[in-house]
Amino acid sequence: MFEILTTDEFDRWLSDLADERARTKIASRVARLRFGNAGDVKPVGEGVSEMRVHHGRDTASITSKWKERSSSFCAVEISRAKPRISSERRKLLLNCERTAMIKISKFEAANYLKSPQAMADYLSEALATDDPEFICDALDTIARAKGMTQVAKETGLSRESLYKSLSGTTKPEFDTIRKVINSFGLRLVAEPIDKTEVA
Repeated sequence: MFEILTTDEFDRWLSDLADERARTKIASRVARLRFGNAGDVKPVGEGVSEMRVHHGRDTASITSKWKERSSSFCAVEISRAKPRISSERRKLLLNCERTAMIKISKFEAANYLKSPQAMADYLSEALATDDPEFICDALDTIARAKGMTQVAKETGLSRESLYKSLSGTTKPEFDTIRKVINSFGLRLVAEPIDKTEVA
C-alpha cells in the first residue's frame, strides 16, 4: 500500500472546491492511489504524471509523482490545463520531500466528507470500484469522518471491533456492514448495471 502526500496548496484547493460532489470524487480517486490504482493518468515528463478526474463536463488534473523506493505518492498541483511545474515543485515531486517553501502532509480523505451527501457519494465511488479492500477502506474513512465513537455507539459495536472489521485485513459480516452504513445515515440501493460502462 502506498502513502499519499499532498501539498498544503492541494489541500486548500480541495477544501475550497465549491462542487461537493467533485470534491468527493477527487478525494476518492486520490485515496484509491493508496492501493496502486491510478486510473486515468498521462505522463508529462521527468517521471511526473497527470491524473485526470472527470466529473460532468469538467476534468481536474492532478500533477503527481510516484516515488520509486519509498512507496509514497505526491499530489502537488491542480489545474484545468497542461500543468506548468516550477523547478521548486519539480524538486518536490522528484524527491517527495518537504522543502522550505512547500509543505506536504499525509492525505486524509475523511477531512473532505463533511455532509451525508459527501459520505454517500464517497461510498458510491468505492462500491463502483468493486474492490473489497477499497470498499472497507471507504467505510473506515467515512466512520472516521463521522467519528468512530459515534459510529460505535449507534451500531452497538465496540471501537476495537469496528477498527478490526474495517481494517481491510478481515472480511466483515454483512450485518456489521449494514449496521455501519445505517449509522452513517445512509442506505444501500440497487440499480441495474449500465452495459456501456462495463464494456
